Amino acid sequence: MEDIEQQVVDEMNAGISPIRVEIPAKINYMTELLRVMAVATEGLNATTEVKCQSVLPISRLRKMISECSMLYPLKHYLVHFFIDGFIDIEKDVPNDLSENIWLMLESFLEDT
Repeated sequence: MEDIEQQVVDEMNAGISPIRVEIPAKINYMTELLRVMAVATEGLNATTEVKCQSVLPISRLRKMISECSMLYPLKHYLVHFFIDGFIDIEKDVPNDLSENIWLMLESFLEDT
């Protein structure tokens, strides 16, 4: 690990750009879509929240988070959308949705 850190430091000092990882276009598209939906659901707007929840239901959201273990940009916006689209919402959370929210929160604990 120290070798990699030293290599990055050496490349930065030599003016060489750091290692870049290309993200596939479909994953990049999904990341941007989630970013837009997360921003759209910020604040309390019931109509937007319901519309975004219908595009990406919590059951699919939970499955995506569990399957994208190392895709941190995607995972970041999945969690951001989860918080703004399902937790911080204008309407009261229905019982069936609250159970899924708890399952989602438990999956965060299992994620390492």
